[in-house]
Amino acid sequence: MIFEKEPRQFVAELLIQLRRSVLHNFPIGNSSIAFDMALVLFSNFARGREPMNIKALFGNLPYSDMGMRYHLNALIRDGWVVIDKSVKDSRNRRVRPTEKLLGRFDSVVHEMRQLLGTESLKPLI
Repeated sequence: MIFEKEPRQFVAELLIQLRRSVLHNFPIGNSSIAFDMALVLFSNFARGREPMNIKALFGNLPYSDMGMRYHLNALIRDGWVVIDKSVKDSRNRRVRPTEKLLGRFDSVVHEMRQLLGTESLKPLI
């Protein structure tokens, strides 16, 4: 079992497995911008907050607006996120994760539970 190893070896192997799961499940490609955007949006969703507007999303990340705009459009095109327009103000557009993105996070949680055991990820239930 993975817990029987030295702490450094355990952490290294755990991170390798997590990285494999992330690469398999998420739209990373050659840039981590799209993945970072997905993480921010998922974190916001998981906390039960309202969908973020585009300005808030861009303000949470250290990348250029042009780079984020490019990756946001790719995430929309590929069905990872959707943009909802406000009824009151059409300029206020909110980004929310789709079931596709939420399902991929569920897949990563499942893979990590298999690796660590169900009790280790109990707070994620």
